[in-house]
Amino acid sequence: MSILGKDFICTEDWELNEILRVLALASEMKKDPCNPRWVTALKYKSFLMLFYNPSLRTHMSFETAICELGGTAICRNPEMNWKKSKNGLSSSEALKDIARVISRYVDGVGIRITMDAVSRYGDGHKFIRDFAHFSDVPVIGMADDRVHPCQGLADIMGWSERYSPNGDVDSLKGKTLLLTWGSSGFTRPLASVQSHLLLASKLGMNIKIAYPEGYELDGDVCEQTRKNCKKNNATYEVLHDSNSGYEGAHVVYARNWVTRDAYENGEFQFQKEINRAFSFKDWIVTEEKMKRTEKAIFANPMPIDRGREAEDAVIESEYSVIYDVAENRKHTQKALLSLILGEVK
Repeated sequence: MSILGKDFICTEDWELNEILRVLALASEMKKDPCNPRWVTALKYKSFLMLFYNPSLRTHMSFETAICELGGTAICRNPEMNWKKSKNGLSSSEALKDIARVISRYVDGVGIRITMDAVSRYGDGHKFIRDFAHFSDVPVIGMADDRVHPCQGLADIMGWSERYSPNGDVDSLKGKTLLLTWGSSGFTRPLASVQSHLLLASKLGMNIKIAYPEGYELDGDVCEQTRKNCKKNNATYEVLHDSNSGYEGAHVVYARNWVTRDAYENGEFQFQKEINRAFSFKDWIVTEEKMKRTEKAIFANPMPIDRGREAEDAVIESEYSVIYDVAENRKHTQKALLSLILGEVK
């Protein structure tokens, strides 16, 4: 089974055994970071990161991962080529030409393009798909407005480490994930939560989604999640109550996300989304709510809005895995890069 040269844009594009291979290698790399099997996996190879939106964790985790594998990390921002306009993404040069030229310079490309970098929901995901179509080198989605597959891998690794001494991903099968919306001054895309729905359901977890009316997720993502649950004999439930869903939960994943009508005339409405989110103050994870769970893990992809998405006492509790998951971004991406670009045995 070779993953060499394969794009990684959405976990649904990959077979389950391919995802499990990445997670298994990430676990090995975390335990033995200096093993000669992989310290030179990207020797003489370069990876370009295109950031249309800034990100502390994505930038740092990818750059350190590439360096620890012996490769060269290159970072560029949108001022170098494509920019957002009222009609979408525009450039004086065709996307197909940019992708083809970049393919002559580097061995792989990562793209992060979310929310305010585009003019309507779905444009960021489409941009990465289109770039990959014309690229001659593998493309990794470092987050778009629809999915964030790298974050999904890191979270699954962090959750399984808490439920199994060896980080066995099978330990999550049959467990219940409560994915709950959180009030926040941080306007966040649907990407992380939707990637978690797809990946957790693919791994056989029961799914509960809780959010206020008006914060519906992508219908296609929800339908695929239902199919994954059905295939794995798992349950799927949608709730609209900030206090429901905690009973029986093994993982509580709190995250703010924006409404599907966050764009007006091609512009993202930051203040409107913030004002609306602030009107739902009850949507916060508290110690009392967590007591109703099955001693659940608390998860959030960060940055976390303390006091709005979750109480400090929850964030700082022994059940919180937010820092473990943040660290795992590096390990899962090392595994991903090694298999896609370096073919570690």
